[in-house]
Amino acid sequence: MGGSSEQRLRSTFRLFDSNGDGFITFEEMVQYFSSFFEACFNLDHNFHNRFTKPDGKRYTAKDVAESTALNCFAFADKNEDGKVSFDEFKCWFSSPA
Repeated sequence: MGGSSEQRLRSTFRLFDSNGDGFITFEEMVQYFSSFFEACFNLDHNFHNRFTKPDGKRYTAKDVAESTALNCFAFADKNEDGKVSFDEFKCWFSSPA
């Protein structure tokens, strides 16, 4: 992927911002992560085995996506308006893990 780090970050932001309004909603983040985890689970069953409920059943891609999105929003949505702006995304994405 070419371009400056800012351009790459904007491209990544657009992957989440499916309606193109300049913000990532919780639903958009869940949608993106659901697709991501579904692909991961289908490609690597051992990866899917890492996401097992106490009763032995596996979490679905959407379950994992919702949990992941909740964690992301807890850190990224600094003004707590229910959406992540590009600036918030940039701060979150650039912060140390």
